Amino acid sequence: MNALSSFPQTLREFIASCHWIFAKSYAPDWPHEYIVRKNVDEGLFIKLVEHIRAHGYEGRYYAKRITYFDEGGMVYWTMGSSLDETIIVNRCKKDQTYEYRLKNGTLPSSSKAKPALITSPPHLEINRDRSKQVETWEWRLLNKDGELISNGSSSSKTQAHDDAIAWFLSKGVTVPKAPKINR
Repeated sequence: MNALSSFPQTLREFIASCHWIFAKSYAPDWPHEYIVRKNVDEGLFIKLVEHIRAHGYEGRYYAKRITYFDEGGMVYWTMGSSLDETIIVNRCKKDQTYEYRLKNGTLPSSSKAKPALITSPPHLEINRDRSKQVETWEWRLLNKDGELISNGSSSSKTQAHDDAIAWFLSKGVTVPKAPKINR
């Protein structure tokens, strides 16, 4: 990477001042951390996202194409939503990226195994949980018989979708085209 594309000093200071949250739900297989737009300076968050997208490179996370940006041994990315909908910036150590681990044979063991034959793609539901004071979106993956495969919750509809898609990709499962979203 050349000096023209490295983070400017203001972004380096912003990154250093942020409280990065360790992603516990992905810890065993994909350790990384993230910041949430609403918890940091929004103007600098937007500049960070714009810099990643303008100066980054296209990479993969399984079949998903993502724009990554490397600096200081860390790799930064978003999940590719529009700038207005982007609420998370992720980062991990370079040796924890999908492409590095694929090249070096260190993908999580569940990723190395051939996925089980799935005769019908799982069904994805995303629902807003209005019972909580903080906006929460729950996601559930159901098999063709309506049995729960996996679930989780997120702070936005976009992040819930991205989390569910990441689960699909980590298991090598075909991603359904259009999830059912209950508002």
